[in-house]
Amino acid sequence: VSAIKSYYDAYQNGQYSEEEAMNMAKEVVRGMRYGDDADSDGVPDGYFWIDNKDYTLVMHPILPDKEGSNRKELKDTNGVMIIQSIMKVSDEGGYNEFLFTKSDGVTIAPKIAYSLAFKPWNWVITTGNYVDDMQISIDNIDAKVNSITNRVFTSSIILFLFRD
Repeated sequence: VSAIKSYYDAYQNGQYSEEEAMNMAKEVVRGMRYGDDADSDGVPDGYFWIDNKDYTLVMHPILPDKEGSNRKELKDTNGVMIIQSIMKVSDEGGYNEFLFTKSDGVTIAPKIAYSLAFKPWNWVITTGNYVDDMQISIDNIDAKVNSITNRVFTSSIILFLFRD
């Protein structure tokens, strides 16, 4: 939202037309990636997408062929109206849970998304993470904490046994 706002401000200051500012903002958001996970291309898997409040997909770095389509009726296999749910929480910023197909095009997994509206352009910026991917990260952290705890415990016993 901050990146988009900077282009909106430039438009307001007369640096760009509104269309130019919107296009530049979309492309900046398209290039934003985050996270430790990356496919074979080395690009982190985390990304953002933009829907319009009228349910039109404005920008999606993974689904560019869907840009311009109306996604109001998009629902998961449990009947959750994905984009409608996102719109309901976006004004204040909020989370949604739904099932969605992973990047392999086959696996359907639970996903948690966070959305926030950029009201001047009626845009909603969303990002999401798959629950199973988050669990893998949590498990990795747990394993590291357990390893450190075991080393500290072992060191403490050794120090206790060989103290003066």
